[in-house]
Amino acid sequence: MTTTVRYSECGFLERGDAFPGRATERHFGVTESGLELALYAGRHELLGRVDRNRYVCD
Repeated sequence: MTTTVRYSECGFLERGDAFPGRATERHFGVTESGLELALYAGRHELLGRVDRNRYVCD
């Protein structure tokens, strides 16, 4: 699995690529109490079927 972390405007972005057809992305923001998850997105493909999830935190 390859994980890439890079800074963004208000925190950082973590992207994980396990193998072709499967990837996850998490966006973290900096708050007074530390880092908070702002967004989670995942893409999984198996036997031609694609499943996508996207969750945005308030």
